Amino acid sequence: MDDTEFVHSVADVCGWSVRGVRFIDSAGSVNQVARVSIAGGEVIVRFHRDPLRANEFAVESWCSRAAAGVGVPTPAVLADGVLDGKPYGVEEFVGWSSHVPGRLSGDRCARRWLRGSGPHGRRGGRSPR
Repeated sequence: MDDTEFVHSVADVCGWSVRGVRFIDSAGSVNQVARVSIAGGEVIVRFHRDPLRANEFAVESWCSRAAAGVGVPTPAVLADGVLDGKPYGVEEFVGWSSHVPGRLSGDRCARRWLRGSGPHGRRGGRSPR
């Protein structure tokens, strides 16, 4: 099964009809990342590039839910699991101009970060070396 077929299979497991799949090649070296259009909007489907890599998505999902539970803005976790021996994770797509009540949009978050109000009060939020 190729990557596009895998994404369609994950969507089937979640009960979604896929309208389109666009892989984001620059999104990471560990995971394959796909932006998937479905009837209700868009989601992100992630799965390991290396088929022998251990399943880390359940832990990532738990961490995201725990962070969201204490007010840290995170994309909502929609699913995680293993399909045909391949671990995957699904989360909501949060665009740069999205306006979700109670959350900073990506563009506002980026502007705040660049103004120097990121972690450590330094421009770009870089940690001291």
